[in-house]
Formats: sequence, structure tokens, C-alpha cells
Amino acid sequence: MKKNDLLKPTLAAWLVLMGWINSSSAGGMADCCIQFYKDAGYEQAFPLCRTASEQGDSHAQYILGKLYYFGKGIQQDYAEAVKWYLKAAEQGYAKAQFNLAVAYARGEGLLQSGGTAADWYYKAGLSYLKKGKKDNALRCVERIKYLKKSSDLSESKALLADKLLTSIHGDVTSKTPSAPGKNQK
Repeated sequence: MKKNDLLKPTLAAWLVLMGWINSSSAGGMADCCIQFYKDAGYEQAFPLCRTASEQGDSHAQYILGKLYYFGKGIQQDYAEAVKWYLKAAEQGYAKAQFNLAVAYARGEGLLQSGGTAADWYYKAGLSYLKKGKKDNALRCVERIKYLKKSSDLSESKALLADKLLTSIHGDVTSKTPSAPGKNQK
């Protein structure tokens, strides 16, 4: 065991005891949760993420969902992962919306539903657009198109891909090009 591995649990306990993070500070708790997660200190991240998640921090809820989904530092539990993805997704957290769509598409932790997956991919795409992440939004379009090919997606759900593309690129049908020959050399 590395010396650094021994220090992580001690550091988390020390931070709590010294008041750097406490139960009234979701932000501080979430920051520590995120840092331990990034450092692959999953067992240390879990209780911090759990507390921050229960206090409503969407980033911590997303990470807690990932810990459950992949079984990092805890027993893998798709249903519990979906529960936390949903809480973060309802707050507009794009990555959680995307992961929730994946869970619906695959039927992991809940009843499989291509239509609900398409809805969440659409919401994720719009959330990514608000953050200026066009490539991620386009990935959502591709996922909806894939669902259209691979499942019985209703026409209205299938049109979500086109609707999202319009949001990404603007309404190209309303822009009519100038007539050829005029003002062209």
C-alpha cells in the first residue's frame, strides 16, 4: 500500500474535524467529493458526495450516480445510480441528463424506454448548447438517430433529433440564398 493511499482517509477525517467541510456547507463538501473522485479516492469520495448530494448539489449528485453506476468504492447499483442521475438531471446538469438517457436506452436500473431516452438526450443536448458544447450536443443528436433506427421510437420522439439540430445550427430552411447571377461576378 502506498503512503499516499494511507493519507487520503486521514485527510478527509482531518478536514471534517477542522471544520474545512461541515454538514452545513454543501459547497465545501461537494468540492472535496469532486477532488477525491478526480484523484480516484472513491471510498473517500463516497460519504462526502452522499452528504453534498443530499443537500442538493447537482455535481455531487452526478458523481454519486457514477460511483453507483460503475461500482467505484461501493457496490454497483444501477437503480441507485439512476436515482442520483435523475436528481442532478432535473437541475439541468447536462452530463447527468446524458447518463440518464443512456440508462433508459439500455434499461439499466429502470424499465427500458427509447422514448424517454430520446427526451433526456434532447434535454442534455440543449443543456450542452447553453454551455457552448456543440460537439456534445451533436453526440446527443446521433444517439437519438440511433434510437430511431434500433427501437420503436414514435415519430414525435424521432423528430427530437431534427429539433435539436435546428437549435444547434439555426433554422437553415428559413434562410433563402440570393438568386444566382445577381451581384455575383
